[in-house]
Amino acid sequence: MGKLATMMTTEKTYTLDYSVLTELYRLMGKEALACLIDEFLSSHWQQVNTLEATLKAQNIKQIHLTAHEFKLTCEQLGASKLSVLYEELAGFDESAELGQANKCLHRIQCELAQLNVAFRQIGFTQ
Repeated sequence: MGKLATMMTTEKTYTLDYSVLTELYRLMGKEALACLIDEFLSSHWQQVNTLEATLKAQNIKQIHLTAHEFKLTCEQLGASKLSVLYEELAGFDESAELGQANKCLHRIQCELAQLNVAFRQIGFTQ
């Protein structure tokens, strides 16, 4: 478990919930978990771009549905802060709040970059 075991001393950072990652590691093994994380990160950037287009189209209902779906996916992978940000984005339900939703999407993009670094630090991405 190496770096993951070492990182467990804090159990949960704002970016990652290591207890979730530890359980996934136990169930899947390192190689399968690394593949899952790589797939999540690579596909998630595409999904964020799609969400950005949805925001520009002001499709409030689709923004809510997509953000809620992404929130659940992030929770299951231990991406705590990203999950919270998607929950915030799902809460914007009026076009008057689209400016705030765009700011939230920017924070999601920044957190996704941070998440990539965090996964790299514990040895799960290249």
